[in-house]
Parts: sequence; C-alpha cells; structure tokens
Amino acid sequence: MKKHFVMKVDAYHVLLVDGVNVADMDTLLKQNTMPPIVTLCGSTKFKEDFLNLNKILTLEGAIVLMPGVFAHSGDEITDQDKRNLDKLHKRKISMSDFIIIVDKDGYYG
Repeated sequence: MKKHFVMKVDAYHVLLVDGVNVADMDTLLKQNTMPPIVTLCGSTKFKEDFLNLNKILTLEGAIVLMPGVFAHSGDEITDQDKRNLDKLHKRKISMSDFIIIVDKDGYYG
C-alpha cells in the first residue's frame, strides 16, 4: 500500500507516494543517481501551468509525466479517447515517485 504525504509548493500541491518523505523531495531532485519520476495532475484547462512545471522540473533533473492532450484547453477528443486517457494517466501516477497537483486558484479539476 502506498503512503501519501501532501505539502504545498508555491501554487501547487505535491503528493509524495511510496514512502518518500516530504523532506526528501528536494534531495530526490538534486541526486545524481536515478532521477525521480514526477506526474503532473490537475485540470487540463491549465495547459500553460503544466508546460511551465514540466520545464522547471525537467531542468531540476526529474522525469516528468503529464497529460499529452489538453481537452479543456481546446484539444478535441471523443468519449472513448477520454476513457483511454484516464487509464493512461492512472498508469503514469502508479509509476511515479510523487505527483504534483496543479491547483490554480483552488481548482484542480
């Protein structure tokens, strides 16, 4: 069973999984060993925030997983696409050392 820890970083909530201590998040990003895997979660209407966080975390040395389709930002998808994308995103989360929830103005989807 995964352990979960939640903290707030700037405008974003960080959810650490698999027993990673909140205090170790920064250490994970700075280690020269295996880079941490981070999944960005939240409403796809915040596409620019996803792209900004992806850039920041990638430059910090993280492997970043995030939505590749932004339906609430204009990308058109079918109902079947939505179901498939939801399953894919859940798999990304299960692969992650931690997730970051894009929480803009208290809304995260």
